[in-house]
Amino acid sequence: MPYTRDQKNEITDIIQETICALVNDESFLQKITERMWTKFEQKIEDKYQEIQHKTSVLQEENEKLREDLDRLEQYTRRNSIRIFGVKQEENENVLEKVIATLNNVWKDNIKDCFVDRCHRVGRQIPGKP
Repeated sequence: MPYTRDQKNEITDIIQETICALVNDESFLQKITERMWTKFEQKIEDKYQEIQHKTSVLQEENEKLREDLDRLEQYTRRNSIRIFGVKQEENENVLEKVIATLNNVWKDNIKDCFVDRCHRVGRQIPGKP
C-alpha cells in the first residue's frame, strides 16, 4: 500500500531531524572521522608498501642490468686497441693497413685471423690522416 503525502512528509521530517541530530553530535562525528582516517591511513600504508616493493624490485633489476652491461663492455674492451694517425686512402683495405702497421711497430707476424674487427671511426676530415 502506497504512502500518503502526509506520511511521506512525516518520514522526510524524521530523516532530516535524525541527520541534523547526528551532524550536531560530536561523538558521532568523531567516530566517523576516526573510521575514515583509519581507512585512509591503511590505504596510504598499502600504497606505500606497494611502491616500496616496486622500488626494491626495480633497484635490484637496475643493479643487475648495470652489472650485465659492465660485463659486456669489459668483454668488448678487453681485446680492443685504437690506432691514430693512419693516413686514409681511397679504396684502402683497412684490415691490411692495420696488420701492416702492427707488424711494423711490433716486429711480429700478425695475421688477419688475429683481428676480430677492424674499421675506421668517425668521418674523414680533409687534411687529416
